[in-house]
Amino acid sequence: SEIWPEENRMNLPLKLLQEVKAKVIGDPGYISTELNFFNEEGEPVEAEDPYEIGQLRIGIKGNPSFGNVRMLMLGVKNGLSETASRDLCAEVWF
Repeated sequence: SEIWPEENRMNLPLKLLQEVKAKVIGDPGYISTELNFFNEEGEPVEAEDPYEIGQLRIGIKGNPSFGNVRMLMLGVKNGLSETASRDLCAEVWF
């Protein structure tokens, strides 16, 4: 816990990934060739919608399969506004 404190942990239920994939594939209202975003409850959200620090936002495009994974990407967003004047330093393990 000294190296990786509790507040740095992210809990991403794999079931959530299955749920959002099924929604995009099964609902003609979604365009699967475009990026679709969902919150941690599996509800659709807009890419520009604000969210609280610590909340998950899942983006899905196409018909992904863990069997075909060749690359993973992690995005980290600074929760401070552009007008904030304090410097920050971070370390991200993935």
